[in-house]
Amino acid sequence: MNIYLNSSSRNYFDKFPFYTPLNNYQILSINGLDAIAFLNRQLTQDINKLNETNALFSGYCTEKGRVLATCLLWHHKKYTSKINEDLNIYCLIRKDILPSFLKRLSIFVLRDKVKFYLPKLYVLGFVAPKKDLNKLEDIIESKLPQKSWERSENSFGTWIASPYTGSNFFRWWCITDTEQFLYVEEKIGRILSMQSKDKQNFWHDLDLSSGLLWINLSTQNIFTPHAVNLDLIEAISFKKGCYPGQEIIARMHYRGIPKRRMFYGSFNKNSEIKDLTNFIGTDVINNRNSDQPCGKIVDFSEVLDSVKILFELNLNSLPQSANENLFLQNSGSIIKILDLPYAVPVINLRNDSK
Repeated sequence: MNIYLNSSSRNYFDKFPFYTPLNNYQILSINGLDAIAFLNRQLTQDINKLNETNALFSGYCTEKGRVLATCLLWHHKKYTSKINEDLNIYCLIRKDILPSFLKRLSIFVLRDKVKFYLPKLYVLGFVAPKKDLNKLEDIIESKLPQKSWERSENSFGTWIASPYTGSNFFRWWCITDTEQFLYVEEKIGRILSMQSKDKQNFWHDLDLSSGLLWINLSTQNIFTPHAVNLDLIEAISFKKGCYPGQEIIARMHYRGIPKRRMFYGSFNKNSEIKDLTNFIGTDVINNRNSDQPCGKIVDFSEVLDSVKILFELNLNSLPQSANENLFLQNSGSIIKILDLPYAVPVINLRNDSK
């Protein structure tokens, strides 16, 4: 029987507009006549779906179906004048994995007419209450996208609507060049009294509560796309041609039952958890079988007095009674499972386990 963890609306930042540089991310430009066909043979997403008003989230996998990267893609011709402007695709990715991502992509170029560039563009994150939307649009003299993954262009740059978990606010990635970046700082920040200092953790916290995982160096080549819910956020196309790991991923989708999924949760720090530097990869245990790890921390954010986490978990180990709890290994901290904005199919597999 399928059980679903239903989404709920969390009204974060409904009265707290801010923008912040997203310095942990970088933009790669993939340019050339064969850019779309090339990326379609590499990524889990169907790049043919890109158009002038959208963006797509995608994974990049090994031949064994393990995720090496997650990235945000869009098609735009404004910033690049090299080769063929009409076939320029931008890729937003974690900065720490960009070198390995670019190196691996380059291996497969062969005779494709594709070039890679690192354009000098800035990435900002914007969060604004819905009540301020009209004011913000008046400032930039343009309508902003409101639905997740929608995109628009204006004099300030490229705006992509990011998934959000609150009913009273919007958030966007804003990609700007040097001149536009200064304009954003001077005009939007001043008029809306937005703050930009030390807000990257707040933005990251919203990514986690949206169930959006950005693979980093600590999580490369560990998880399958289903285990980190890429299929649930439509980051995988099951209708296009081959790409690395496609056969394994498709077999799981059509014939298998994912036994591991990603969940969102929180816990309170205690005296045994003083340093979160190497926290990613920490084992999760269920007190029903405390000797056997049943999951791993895949990402976290520490904002104010709370630690929010994304963790991958064997579905056998989901608590099913008041006497069961999930814990961080080597710690007394109980993990509280929180809702994601999309339904996670939870299948009781215990009867199948011996």
